[in-house]
Amino acid sequence: MQLTNILATAITLCASGVFASTIDIAYTSNGAYYTQTVPSNSMTELGHPGNITTFQDTGNCFLYKYVGGETTYAPAGVHTFDPAVYTEYVLCETV
Repeated sequence: MQLTNILATAITLCASGVFASTIDIAYTSNGAYYTQTVPSNSMTELGHPGNITTFQDTGNCFLYKYVGGETTYAPAGVHTFDPAVYTEYVLCETV
């Protein structure tokens, strides 16, 4: 069931506007699946921070453990992290 949700969200994310001032993200945090819209070019706290294993985005995003900390880059698209990447904040930009 979760794979179906991930695929449906990925299709929706790919179909959304490229020139929007917001970025749509979807992620699996601590085993639960979430979606969120974040402003572009603005550090934003995740609604459900934790160990991220899947991440989908319509923009290029940087995943932060904490503000000013080390980052993980996730270009627009679908990503799987193994091992999981602990993330509290994201900074995304349009492509």
